[in-house]
Amino acid sequence: MQARLWRSRGVQSLVGVTALGFASYFLTLASLPAYAVAGGAAESTAGVVTAVFLLTTIAVQSVVPAFVTRYGTGPVFVAGLLALGLPSPFYVLDDGLAWISGLSAVRGAGFAVITVLGAMLAARVAPPERRGESIGLYGLAIALPNMAAVPAGVALVLSGHVAVLSWLAASPVLGLVFLPALLRAAGGREEPAPAGNARAAVRAALAPSLVLFVVTTAGGGFVTFLPIDRPDGRLATAALLLWGLTGALARWRAGVLADRLGTARLLPLSVLVGGVGLAVAGAG
Repeated sequence: MQARLWRSRGVQSLVGVTALGFASYFLTLASLPAYAVAGGAAESTAGVVTAVFLLTTIAVQSVVPAFVTRYGTGPVFVAGLLALGLPSPFYVLDDGLAWISGLSAVRGAGFAVITVLGAMLAARVAPPERRGESIGLYGLAIALPNMAAVPAGVALVLSGHVAVLSWLAASPVLGLVFLPALLRAAGGREEPAPAGNARAAVRAALAPSLVLFVVTTAGGGFVTFLPIDRPDGRLATAALLLWGLTGALARWRAGVLADRLGTARLLPLSVLVGGVGLAVAGAG
């Protein structure tokens, strides 16, 4: 059954756009702080780069639905891919903290669009009874770049190949190739939200948004400071590869488990396991 869903043109396009978009994010997530430190920034300020990116992402995510309502899903998604990918080659021009943070702010806005619309379209490219499976494949498309790109980005910066990293991080622009097929596949299953439920939607989103914020902050801190704390590269690369591999397997199966068990049972257990894992990593 899963193989047949994967053969869907809409799912394949979703995976293509998602993988190219998140590859850019993961390539720079842990490598840019290390790049800033190599350029003279204090280790205590290296997290500013990641913080600027993620704070911009969170801020823009809240207005993406309004942009979609006004301009449409396609134009907003195109703008997001371009905002995430086009600034990336310019990292090579300067290793100053202000320059890196400024580019990261623009890219963070683009990443906000990718995360919001990608998750929305992942639920639309499959029939309702298989949405969890579709979202699991979407998660796998995120996790595989995570597994490869985070350690690769760190290795490139630590070996002095920042130019290669910068151009590879422009990968979201290539996602434009897959976008038309994705929008066609998702358009037939669009479910308009009932009018007058804005406050209810905000209340419903608060709890999962808080969980996402906490988990993302903790994970971002881990991948930001591990390469700085272990600058020889080998241990950091191996640890980040293991981090990505575990995440890839978990994301892949989480959607199927959600279809079977329900998110109300799966989410608390996932948060608990994640918290224990980060606590053990922190203690180590």
